[in-house]
Amino acid sequence: MSNAFPGNEFMGIAQVSLGGEPVNLLGSRAIWVPGSESLLIADMHLGKAMHFRKSGIGIPAQIAELDLHRLDRLIQQWRPKEVIFLGDLFHSQHNAEWDAFGLQIIRHQSVKFILVRGNHDILEQAHYDQFGIQLCPDHLKRGPLLLTHEHLTVVPEEYYNLSGHIHPGFRMRAKGRQTLTLPCFHIGPKQGLLPAFGGFTGSIPVKAKSEDRVWIIVKDQLLEVTKPFD
Repeated sequence: MSNAFPGNEFMGIAQVSLGGEPVNLLGSRAIWVPGSESLLIADMHLGKAMHFRKSGIGIPAQIAELDLHRLDRLIQQWRPKEVIFLGDLFHSQHNAEWDAFGLQIIRHQSVKFILVRGNHDILEQAHYDQFGIQLCPDHLKRGPLLLTHEHLTVVPEEYYNLSGHIHPGFRMRAKGRQTLTLPCFHIGPKQGLLPAFGGFTGSIPVKAKSEDRVWIIVKDQLLEVTKPFD
């Protein structure tokens, strides 16, 4: 593929500084913030697979199980004080996938779960209260990090904005006009995009500028693209 140059190595973690805050980008589609012991996750879209199955579309039930298993592994590995979802935790109306998620997270009694509400987060307040999930309407601050679902049009000078919503991907080009879009972290000077955590979400190609850095994700491994811009 023409965008990934020889000599690059896959890795499970990439350490970067965002607004002066050291963070770890994880190949499992999350960000670990050591200073606040926070695990950041965007666009899990739980319930989406079941929503499609109810409409008669044959989506495997294992998709949601894999996402929940990956979340559980992350919590066990990093032992966060808090897990912050940057919107679109649940895809639509209540279904059994929400209950499975709730039964999983209540096992982690020492972890606080926080949701910065996204456009798909339309469940009634009682569903979040049931499992002790704290809701934030539009943003959350952790040191210099300003956490939102959608990226901000203007970022305050003292903050670095992290968001989801877009499901960023990077389009890899090969010979014969073949292309493949892979989920990625898209990190700019003042704003960064997290990949969608959910396995049934898809990725949208985003254009990188010369000052941006991009890490593509392949099987829970990261690879920084050496020349992400056109």
